[in-house]
This record gives sequence, C-alpha cells and structure tokens, in this order.
Amino acid sequence: MLQPILPHVRKGSLQPLLITASKRSPELPEVPTAAEAGYPDLNMPTTFGLLAPRKVPPEVLRRLNQSVVQVLQTPEMVQALGKQGMSVVGDTPEQFRAYAEATIQRVRNVVKSAGIPQTD
Repeated sequence: MLQPILPHVRKGSLQPLLITASKRSPELPEVPTAAEAGYPDLNMPTTFGLLAPRKVPPEVLRRLNQSVVQVLQTPEMVQALGKQGMSVVGDTPEQFRAYAEATIQRVRNVVKSAGIPQTD
C-alpha cells in the first residue's frame, strides 16, 4: 500500500527502490518491480482478506464471501480502491487460503536465502 509513503516520496525525503507487486504502480511508474530489479521472489503485494473462526459453518462463510465479493465488485468500490493503487480480486475462501499459505512459504524462503535468523 503506497498511500502512506507517497507524500514523502513526492517531497523527496524518501526514495523507493522497488515495488513488491507483479506490475509497476500507476502512482510511481518509474519505480521498478522487485522482479525487474532482480528479486523475483519478492512478488508480494499488500493483501487484505477477511478471517473467521474455524468453527464458522461453511454455509455462513459462503454467504459472507458472496456478499463481500459482490460489494467489492461494484463500480464505486473498484474506483475507490483503484485510486489507492489497489485492485479487487474477490477469491473464494479456499483460494485465499492457498494464496496465503503460498505467500507465507515464499517469505520463509526469502528469509532463509537471505540468512536472516529466525525466532519462534
């Protein structure tokens, strides 16, 4: 999410080195992606999702997901989020779980390959 840093970048007090998304930001088109800068494993855009307790019935999760996705896909939400540099995906709970698990593993791999000590 770029919004918090944009004023500092525009003022010149902060120089972004790369964007951790798969494509360049329209807000900072001159800043390369991590892949373009030679770090393909850092494709980790800011992601938002809703979480629920494990014991929520699947039907309740399905209805909640459908309602949230329906709202997210309205032109007003797409436009409002787009102005903040975000795009709407609207995955199913299963797709989001798979995405989150893959992202966690990718971060673990980056941390390990960088030799960053891990703590429990």
